[in-house]
Amino acid sequence: MHAGNGYSVIQKEVEWFVRWMDRNRVDQVIGFASDRYMDTLVEYDDRFLPFAFGWTELRNDRDDLPGAFERRLDEWPYVGLGELGFKDVVTPEGEPPLQPNIPEALALWDWAADRDLPVMVHGAEPWRYPPDMREEWTSVDDWPTKSTMADAMAHNRDTQFLVHATYTWHDRPTGRLVADALDNNPNLTYDLSTLSPLAYGEGRFSESAFRDEIENMGGVEAIAQEHYDEYRVILEEYSDRLTWGMDAAGEWHYNDWALDTWVDTGRALLGMLPEENARNIAYRTASDLMGIEVETSA
Repeated sequence: MHAGNGYSVIQKEVEWFVRWMDRNRVDQVIGFASDRYMDTLVEYDDRFLPFAFGWTELRNDRDDLPGAFERRLDEWPYVGLGELGFKDVVTPEGEPPLQPNIPEALALWDWAADRDLPVMVHGAEPWRYPPDMREEWTSVDDWPTKSTMADAMAHNRDTQFLVHATYTWHDRPTGRLVADALDNNPNLTYDLSTLSPLAYGEGRFSESAFRDEIENMGGVEAIAQEHYDEYRVILEEYSDRLTWGMDAAGEWHYNDWALDTWVDTGRALLGMLPEENARNIAYRTASDLMGIEVETSA
């Protein structure tokens, strides 16, 4: 719900965002929020499910991560933790990114399980590691994130992990890598963000440039087909453990023409699936994870 440059849709345009949700038939969203935005979000507690964004804690409060989040939850009604971006915590030059199996993180996973709070994690993809480390890898099994994520999830099976991105390896379909992780970790749910390859590829787009790029890529249906091919195995076999998100985190993302395209792409992808799978990904998995009653007409 806010970007690295200080922009916040919560402070500036929350009423616009709620209207956008209404127009796109989006009942509720999980939003990653900081404490300074919660006085606004609690006014819309029927629309936003706030997760406690962990940027500061991972960088400044690692000696007592449970205590840092406990203080926040004592004051505000967060329903989960995250996003916890282990992927981009700055470490000394030449060292790998922060890992989710460090002792401080394991203590947090135990605490989250005790509080029945799901945790949203983004681990470090291969390209985030130092080049000299990457040169030594010969297969996906050499990639540290694969084992450290497995360690984190195995540490406490009562901790519900919602993982975004993270699993990618050169010419291996991401869906196959995620399927392997789902097979081995019953407490893992995977989030299918982001569906637009333009989200972070070229910086800020104008509306005309964005629409031109979408057209150059073959349109929404072609983008959805590309993602179907990439994630086929989990879309078809693990739909009850998948959620759908937009990964909107840049200031230029928060406008009608970008967000509408994200929704259109997501729904085009769901339209390629059997109804049961589509409903799981669209809302059932999330409602089960969050313990939310969902009223539908079908």
